[in-house]
Amino acid sequence: MLALRMRQQNFFKSNIVTNSFGGSLLLNKRKSRRPLSVKCPLHLVLKADVLNIGSFLRHNRTVEKTVNNYANKFAVKIYQKAIVKNHLHLVLKFSHRFNYQSFVRAVSGVLAKKIGVRWAVRPFTRIVRWGRDLKSIVQYVIMNELEAQGVINYQLRKKKCRPP
Repeated sequence: MLALRMRQQNFFKSNIVTNSFGGSLLLNKRKSRRPLSVKCPLHLVLKADVLNIGSFLRHNRTVEKTVNNYANKFAVKIYQKAIVKNHLHLVLKFSHRFNYQSFVRAVSGVLAKKIGVRWAVRPFTRIVRWGRDLKSIVQYVIMNELEAQGVINYQLRKKKCRPP
């Protein structure tokens, strides 16, 4: 007989309906407010059209310096980052919605000017819960960077709510 797993009920309803937003999820959709949380970390993906710059890996130092500079300026804590061929992964936390908006505007604008990148889609974000969810997304970002550097081979992933 199968044993049922006991689970504690959650009496506090979350006011967040969806936790993913942006990227290819926005194609042919009307505009809506991006769900953000100042209490939970955020997985942010900035995807670029790299035809004219080649790859983010060629500009690794510039991208890293720009992200760190504006993270300090706008009080954004970065838990993990990965610079991949055509996109950036950031797992971050911020104290106010304005700090997130300023950070994304500054980083995307400065990278567009410095290295001439064009952004393919709007930023993809997903609210990450503490605990197992945060651990798995950090492992995903690390694995993505190792694949980009050629340390490990690319591994197919299950179809979930993935970034564009």
